[in-house]
Amino acid sequence: MIDEQLILSTERLRDDLGELKRNLRRRFPSPGRQVTAEDLKKRAAQLAEGWMVELVPNEEIVQTIGSDLSANLNVHFQRLLSFSEHASTRSRYVI
Repeated sequence: MIDEQLILSTERLRDDLGELKRNLRRRFPSPGRQVTAEDLKKRAAQLAEGWMVELVPNEEIVQTIGSDLSANLNVHFQRLLSFSEHASTRSRYVI
């Protein structure tokens, strides 16, 4: 059974990812533009690290969503972290 704190953390991550997506689209309207805003890149890195360090190590998450989806999300968040380290184009930030 997943505890309420874990549910809250997951919902907060979902909401923060949505906010990041909106901010990226607002500040970089063209998908081909490079994301050079350090604050957005830092936030993307924080969210990716939050998933990899705080949520996915919890076995309850993997049991609930399944190992295949967990693996796919891990790859997604690793890419998000990688993109945040460079001036990647906005279109690469598929959130």
